[in-house]
Amino acid sequence: MTTSLSSSNLRKEASTNYRSNLKTEQGKVIKLSTELEKPSPFYFGYDIEQSFLLELEKYAFDKIFFFTEPHLFELYGKSLYDKLCEKVTCNLEFVPPGEKCKYFSFLEETCENLIIKNASKKSILISFGGGTVGNVFGLAAGLIYRGIRFIEIPTSMTGQTDSTLSNKQAVNGQTGKNHFGLYHAPIFIWTDTKYLRTDPPTSRRSGIIEGIKNGFISDPSFLDYLEEVLNPEVKFTEEELYKLSYNIILSKLEILKQDPSEKHYGIILEYGHTFGHGIEWLEQGKISHGEAVSFGMKIAAELSQEMGLISQEDL
Repeated sequence: MTTSLSSSNLRKEASTNYRSNLKTEQGKVIKLSTELEKPSPFYFGYDIEQSFLLELEKYAFDKIFFFTEPHLFELYGKSLYDKLCEKVTCNLEFVPPGEKCKYFSFLEETCENLIIKNASKKSILISFGGGTVGNVFGLAAGLIYRGIRFIEIPTSMTGQTDSTLSNKQAVNGQTGKNHFGLYHAPIFIWTDTKYLRTDPPTSRRSGIIEGIKNGFISDPSFLDYLEEVLNPEVKFTEEELYKLSYNIILSKLEILKQDPSEKHYGIILEYGHTFGHGIEWLEQGKISHGEAVSFGMKIAAELSQEMGLISQEDL
């Protein structure tokens, strides 16, 4: 009984640490690291668009290629794009929404189009959007001239709190998800939680599910924190979204610190994904990545219980 109480107190204390005194401060930029051998800076904040332009000035380049989806451009991208055009040569490229662009045919078209438009080794690609946009154009950047620079600006909960942290770029094959890709790190990642205001509930849930996964595989106290702050409708104030996103990011970075390339210990981040990717592929876009992973975690737990690796209570 004493051990149980002690463990409970420790978890409550850790949960309190997650809540911390973090306050949303418009324009303030927090710098984190993706923990790679040559780490990509990870910039986090709320309404930090102006600071992005200052950060970009640190890099020499000949032109910018700005990739985004049409609806994201109208919501948030146009403001940033217009400011970029005032200072640099910037090419706007629209991409189809969702997984439609995550195939070799689109990747090939993108790469050839960049060559035709005189992309060079000095050019920089900017992916402005969700995880799919980041994946495809991160991979394109990794392939052109054996690798040119790119910047990720994630606009979804999953993109901001999960996919951009791993530096994994990939497209789907004919028989499954993410079969073809590579590790290619951006020169930096720019995460502005202002973009989450219009993130649909399904998209928010996807990112949150990856955060729940981080708790199961690494830190039970994080599950306590999530249980306190989450609600079924995934409705949050801008301040709540800011804090939640930041804490989910920290929960994954703690794992990546030990194995940033996810070759050894970091493979635990794949929990739920083995079945999840199969389900997502078979559903062909009918359910989100996060939903598929949630089913994958449940199936993995049931299989583990059948094999005698976890108890019925744990299940």
